[in-house]
Amino acid sequence: MNKVIITLLFIIPFSVHAQWSNDPSINTPISDTTSAGSATGPKAISDGNGGAIIVWSRTEIRGQRVNASGDMLWGQFGKEVGNSRDPVFLSSRVSPVVVSDDSGGAIIAYADLNQRRIIAASRVRPDGSKVWDRLICFSTVGVRTNPAICGDGNGGAIITWEDLRNGTNNSDIYAQRVRANGTLAWDSSGVAICTAVQNQTVPRIASDGMGGAYITWADNRILDSDIYAQRVNSLGQTQLTANGRRVCVMSNNPAGSPRIVASSIGTAIICWTDGREGGTWDVWAQKVNPDTVEWTLNGVPVCVQPRAQYKQDMVSDGAGGAIIAWDDTRRISFNEVDVYAQRISSNGGSLWTQNGIPVCTRPGNSAAGLSLTPDGNNGAVIAWQDYRNANTIDLYAQMVDRSGAIRWTENGVAISTAPSYQQLPTVAIVANRGAVFAWVDNRRVQYTDIFGQGVDSTGALGGTTGVLEIGSVVPGDFSLEQNYPNPFNPSTTIRFQIPDVRSQKSDVSRVTLKAYDVLGREVATLVNENLSAGKYEATFDAKGFASGVYFYRLTSGGQSLTQKLLLTK
Repeated sequence: MNKVIITLLFIIPFSVHAQWSNDPSINTPISDTTSAGSATGPKAISDGNGGAIIVWSRTEIRGQRVNASGDMLWGQFGKEVGNSRDPVFLSSRVSPVVVSDDSGGAIIAYADLNQRRIIAASRVRPDGSKVWDRLICFSTVGVRTNPAICGDGNGGAIITWEDLRNGTNNSDIYAQRVRANGTLAWDSSGVAICTAVQNQTVPRIASDGMGGAYITWADNRILDSDIYAQRVNSLGQTQLTANGRRVCVMSNNPAGSPRIVASSIGTAIICWTDGREGGTWDVWAQKVNPDTVEWTLNGVPVCVQPRAQYKQDMVSDGAGGAIIAWDDTRRISFNEVDVYAQRISSNGGSLWTQNGIPVCTRPGNSAAGLSLTPDGNNGAVIAWQDYRNANTIDLYAQMVDRSGAIRWTENGVAISTAPSYQQLPTVAIVANRGAVFAWVDNRRVQYTDIFGQGVDSTGALGGTTGVLEIGSVVPGDFSLEQNYPNPFNPSTTIRFQIPDVRSQKSDVSRVTLKAYDVLGREVATLVNENLSAGKYEATFDAKGFASGVYFYRLTSGGQSLTQKLLLTK
């Protein structure tokens, strides 16, 4: 019997086209770096297709979609994604927030502080073109600011904001649902979430998993700042106590800066900072359901340590719990600020070291301006402003896995060390557990711009070449699946599994997954890192490659497997 043997003799590596810089002092411009006026307020989300959508404000609201390699998909400096039809809207559009429309595009909400002082929103397709743009609240009295947004589970969004229609010293909380087609689902002036006396501020929102949302805010109705929450259903009907349920209400205990994430269906987790322990700020949390607060009255401690823990941010851990990160001065003083993090379970227990794991504790350094995003595997990527380099403010980041282990360089990977200052980071997870960061950048000095940076799953700058773990069961066999789809254009997914011969999940081995053309030339390295036993998937983006047959080879621990794939254009 004749045998056909393909011998890969000529290994000639080709570089895959990418736009991300691998130098933290350079980075990649997202906004126009030549125009007058300052860009600010960036927000980033995953586009659901391995890339990210970034929005920001520079008088108008602009957006950019970028893939994992750093290619700008909406033109060099993005597209206008706000309301451009009414001349009243030509300036003062601020505070953009963004959520996926579940179809590869996004819904963006923002405040306009010009004559109408309104909340507006728009929906854009994956190519950046608008589906609709519109006003969210038609009340002409007072000022509306500080919008927050979540998806409604049906391609639309629920938006909440601070509202001064009832008096300049009586800020209230209102909300509106906009359907996927752009029509308003609730009263045109919005639904009152809380109209109690004094000020209700800083609203935050999370889906309840049933077409409605939970909203939390800081509340001054009894002079001290407390934390309240309300649930609103898909019809715009509030479900809890009128003007909100008490989450943390304690005499002589100021509480503030609430954050909220969805937990199980119909529930949410809220965290905040308060001063009940001797007047210094600590981090606390509570879970709310349709009937009550689930955990200890006034919350469970996330971190109670000397000095202050504050400016926290929180994301879902994907398992009904949450990951919280914060600024921390326990070690020295307010002159040196560290970053700590904690994962809490759905029952309120701490899953990592009590009072948090150190994320950045570099001596002589101060950190601020936290932002984090889920890593897709029950962990998180955390970004912060960093003062370790003299006379500048830089950006650093860290990945923390589900067990609380630090995955990147100790005390963080340098994301941007450009001249002057870089502030207000935002981050989204993209293909293969890489990340895209965006921030306000002052390297131009006269004006601020938006810059970005991609990293892979190992924290290496320059784009995502890592791999996504897709299962927690330890496999017994070394295997390489057929890619899907196949034929494909321009990208395809490859799944494989690495066994644990010693049945110890912590053991790691060097794994490579490479693509070759029919002449045996290496055209792409998809994976080249140490992996523990598990099931994984990687994405092969063949944009720029010629149609034809290619091969991909998985190698680990002296074993190798090869499969064939077909690119058709």
